[in-house]
Amino acid sequence: MNTKNTRNQFFALGLIFIILFSSSCGSSRKLTDYSKEGAELRYRYPIGKELHYATHYDMVQSIMINEQNIQTNLIQKMNFQVTSEAHPNSHILLNVVLDSFELHIRSDQETMEPDLNHIHGSHFNMLISETGKGLDIEGARSIEFEITPGTKRNVEMLFTFLFPRLPENKVRTGESWVLTDTIVEVYKGEEMKMILTNQSTFETVESMNGVACARIVTSISGVRNGSTQAQGVPISTTGSVSGSGIFYVALDEGYIVRDESRIVVDGTLTVEGPQVQTFPMQLNIKTTTEWIQ
Repeated sequence: MNTKNTRNQFFALGLIFIILFSSSCGSSRKLTDYSKEGAELRYRYPIGKELHYATHYDMVQSIMINEQNIQTNLIQKMNFQVTSEAHPNSHILLNVVLDSFELHIRSDQETMEPDLNHIHGSHFNMLISETGKGLDIEGARSIEFEITPGTKRNVEMLFTFLFPRLPENKVRTGESWVLTDTIVEVYKGEEMKMILTNQSTFETVESMNGVACARIVTSISGVRNGSTQAQGVPISTTGSVSGSGIFYVALDEGYIVRDESRIVVDGTLTVEGPQVQTFPMQLNIKTTTEWIQ
């Protein structure tokens, strides 16, 4: 195998798969004790209230080829605002506006920073349940951007994981709940499927940026599979997912104050053809979303 050509090929493949997968305290307010009666944790997002957020996403993809570690790093920075427009049938209709969006893709071969100015100011509606289940986000599919010539994506997956899932019933501090989600993305011949199980615990009530919040810690596990083609050659990935997270939800008005997570995907990348080649692969992902006062 030609190492130089292989490294260039896997930088290109890295672009495909990394996009696919793609505080302060100090309030004097008395915090309510939910250790006995429990709290009904819900997203409420008061109608007309405009909330601004910043998201920072950092992923490092490592592929071992001939005992060499080929790394690709993607850094994504996004500022956006959400405004609740209505609460139809106990759901929440949000208008989302992209204020700014940056992508930085780096490897030892090259650095890419695609021009995304054309989507700044774009907006779409999304419908979620009070527990954070996404009901309709199709409007995000029409907002597309190009990473390299001919390689387009849309912003749907950027918001699929925006709202951590909340329990259906009241929970007391110290209580846990388990939820499993299946996420499938199909985009122009490429497919990614994840089955994730989150075990979440309402740990305590804490003041975050002057807001009384439910502090919730989460353990994440699951599987992730993907497939695509490169120059007509089928490529597939399989991997196990593990990680942890912590998020803060405003108890009174029901909006996200801060959400952070770390996820590791350990798996393999397989190149089909006359001679099947399999390479160890790992993804390390850190994500933070926080409300900007």
